[in-house]
Amino acid sequence: MLPKRDVAKLNRLPDSLADDAKDLDVWSLLRKENSETYFNSVKSLLDQLLSTGGKVLPGSGNERLYIRPSELAGFMSDLIKIINKDEMPNPDSLVERFLRSRFELEIVGVQIAAFNVELLAHGEELRRTIEERQRPETEKETSELNEKMANVRQNLTEKYLGKMIQSARYEIFGLDKKQSTKDFRSLNEQQEAAKQLPTSIQKELIEIEKKMNKYREPEELIEKTRSIMRIVDDQRREKEQKELKKQAEIETKIAIEKKLREQRINM
Repeated sequence: MLPKRDVAKLNRLPDSLADDAKDLDVWSLLRKENSETYFNSVKSLLDQLLSTGGKVLPGSGNERLYIRPSELAGFMSDLIKIINKDEMPNPDSLVERFLRSRFELEIVGVQIAAFNVELLAHGEELRRTIEERQRPETEKETSELNEKMANVRQNLTEKYLGKMIQSARYEIFGLDKKQSTKDFRSLNEQQEAAKQLPTSIQKELIEIEKKMNKYREPEELIEKTRSIMRIVDDQRREKEQKELKKQAEIETKIAIEKKLREQRINM
C-alpha cells in the first residue's frame, strides 16, 4: 500500500500530448471541454506540490514522507528517465522504489546491525557456559545448549523483523499514526501487519530473514569453544597418562631394586 496520491494520477492524456506527430497548443488544449479532467488533475497536482514547497510526495499527509533536499534532484531525474523511456510510465513504481530504498538504507541496516550485536551477546553467554565447565560437554548438555541458541535466534529474528515492519509502516509508508513502542503480540499479528505493506517490501522481508539466518558467528564461536575444550581435555588426559606411566616406571624400578637387595641379603 502506497500513500494516497490521487492528485498525481492524470485521468486522461489528450491526443496531442500522446502523439509526437501532432502539434501542441497548450492554451487551446486546456480550454477544450474534453480536456477538463486532464486540466483538473494537473491543477490539483500543482496546487499540492506548491502547498508543500514541492518537497513532499504528492497526496501524502505523512510528514515523514517529505523528500529531503539531497534526495529531490535524484528523484526528479529518475522520474524524467521513466517518463522518457516508458510509453506507459508508472510514477507509482518510482515512488515505491524510492520508498523501498529509504527502507533499506535507514531501517534494515540499523536493525540487522542491532540483531547481530544482541545475538552475538547471547552466543557469548552460552559460550562462557561451556568454558566454565572446564571439560567437554555431555551429549545431553550439547543438545540442551543448541536448543537454547536456536530459540534465542528464532525469538530475536521475529523481534527485529517486527521492528522493521513497524518502522516501515510508520516512517516509510504512513500506515500507522504513531510509532509502536511494543513488539507484536504474536507472529500471526506480525504477519498480518506485513501483508499491508507493498509486495516488494514483503518479498524483501523474506530475503532479509534469509540474510539474518546466514549470520552464524555466535554458533561458530560456540563450536570453536567446544573444539578447544576437547583439545584441552585430550591434552590433560595425555598429560595424566604420561604422569601415570612415569609413576609406574618409578614404582617398578623401586620394586626391582628392593627385590635385588633382598636377594643379596639372602645369598
